[in-house]
Amino acid sequence: MTSDLRRQLILRAAKCCFARHGYNGTTTKSVAAAAAISEALLFKHFPSKA
Repeated sequence: MTSDLRRQLILRAAKCCFARHGYNGTTTKSVAAAAAISEALLFKHFPSKA
């Protein structure tokens, strides 16, 4: 999978989590789980939740 495609999948998962739980109720761990990746890989693409 390309880096750009992985990034898009993470963004889609994050939007879904934010819609369900709000920004404050969403953790990077929950975004990683929704994207079926490790939290470390999430931080490789995005340095913070913001």
